Amino acid sequence: MESRSCGGRQLYQSATTEALSGSRILAKVLDSESEKMKLRSLASRFQRRLLNSHKYEDYIFVFIIGLLHIVFSIVLGIWEHTEIENYKYTGYKDAKNFIAHIIILPAGLFLIRWMSDLLFGVNIDNNSQNRDKKVPLLSLFDKDAQPKIHDNLKKSILNPIIPSIVFVLDLIFHLFDRFREIMWQYFQRFTGQTPIKIEVNWANLYVDNKIDIITNLFFTLLAYSGQFLVFFFGISGIILLLQHNISYLNIIYQRSKDNKNNIIHNIVLDFEDPNRCFGMKNLHLVFNLQLVVLFITGLFVLCSRLVLTEQKLVFSTLYLGNVKWHDFFPEFGQIAIALSWLSAFCVVLLPAFVKFLPFFSRKKRLRSWRRPLPSSSVRRKSTL
Repeated sequence: MESRSCGGRQLYQSATTEALSGSRILAKVLDSESEKMKLRSLASRFQRRLLNSHKYEDYIFVFIIGLLHIVFSIVLGIWEHTEIENYKYTGYKDAKNFIAHIIILPAGLFLIRWMSDLLFGVNIDNNSQNRDKKVPLLSLFDKDAQPKIHDNLKKSILNPIIPSIVFVLDLIFHLFDRFREIMWQYFQRFTGQTPIKIEVNWANLYVDNKIDIITNLFFTLLAYSGQFLVFFFGISGIILLLQHNISYLNIIYQRSKDNKNNIIHNIVLDFEDPNRCFGMKNLHLVFNLQLVVLFITGLFVLCSRLVLTEQKLVFSTLYLGNVKWHDFFPEFGQIAIALSWLSAFCVVLLPAFVKFLPFFSRKKRLRSWRRPLPSSSVRRKSTL
């Protein structure tokens, strides 16, 4: 009897141990899922706040971020050039790309919010009766279809994964930019090593004890926080255009798709449009906006290159043409700016692919040309 009771106790103890270990594993899984839900909720709230055009106090906040480092540079005495033992440190007043944050940050925030309202109607109420006048894309649909299309557009741009992707891209850019080398200097100094000055400027005055290292680090992080936001707004703007243009191409009606019964929720192209706009003249504002944004950002990239490039290189290029491209783009960050503009150019070009949709699946298109149009389609309109 005792042996049986001992065996029963051992069996009970082992079962209890397994149950406890299983409950711990389950608790860890639930905790990890809970953390993921919290992160998704935080990203979703941030995206909604970023695109909320009614939060006017945010413009004051980003303006202060662009102004603070200018004020601190004057207070700390690093606004002007400094010479220590015949070693000239460039003052902060020459950091024109950072000083411009005071204008670029509020303007960038306003631009992405305005684009989000025009392209997606993020801040337009779902019950609004004139939503098609505020969101040009909705004007191509019947009144009955507009609520669903509008809701889908808003969900596509308020996806919490978007700010996460933008944050990671922004972080990668700064890890490969000069910021990483500057932070490495601080790490060397904190660990007792002798940092090598890669550039003589306001970011490393602590090397010659011109300024306290903690104060210098705080000021550098403050200055680069503005740059981080500038690139965050820029990448967010590109993603806004990309999401809109992809959504636009996805809702073009194609006979090969299984959507002939839901043609009301698709754009039916009019190949006999006398305006030669495929029946989408109402989208002129949207497409022209993209071209204007591309033009303005191109001017910004050009001006930033001219400001940060030595004048003798500019004149050598204009009159002699013997300067290599890396003279204008000597660092990764400057190359990334040019590549970002080229990416924006490709994104703006996407709507033109509506003309090539039939060639993406040639066999399906050839079989579908003979299919009749759904009865709900508009007369004299053709589809892909």
